[in-house]
Amino acid sequence: MLKQPEADYIVYTDGGCAVNPAGPGGIGVVIIDTDTGEITEISKGYNCTTNNRMEILAVITAMEFVKKGIVSLYSDSEYVLNTLSGKFQKKKNHDLWERLDEASKEIHFQLESSIQKKIELPEKYELEQIHIMPTKEYAEKYHTSESCAKKICEFNK
Repeated sequence: MLKQPEADYIVYTDGGCAVNPAGPGGIGVVIIDTDTGEITEISKGYNCTTNNRMEILAVITAMEFVKKGIVSLYSDSEYVLNTLSGKFQKKKNHDLWERLDEASKEIHFQLESSIQKKIELPEKYELEQIHIMPTKEYAEKYHTSESCAKKICEFNK
């Protein structure tokens, strides 16, 4: 068995969307330079998106920062990992896949799944419930446009 070369960077990415599709979403990225030990954290928010778009955009953001080298990429997105490994075809989100292809031209990926067993939350923690509210109130609360909020509220009916 061949040993993989040491990674230049260890990258953890995650993306999500509060209400999928068309809800507010965000990305989180942690990049560790294995040579210097320097840690870079990047997070961004978006108004109207999907979970899969956020997962891809998290990887794009990391690769645009890294630029080149060997990257050990940890993600909990089977969609991203299976597409990067060639198991899935790029059927949707072509704009983001093209952007990722461009950003990772000089990058060699070592793909790792960060999916772990489901952890039972103690009783004091509860999942946030989606509350149906007027479009304008939703737009203000979640910092999105009223047109996006309208689509989200219609989706939740």
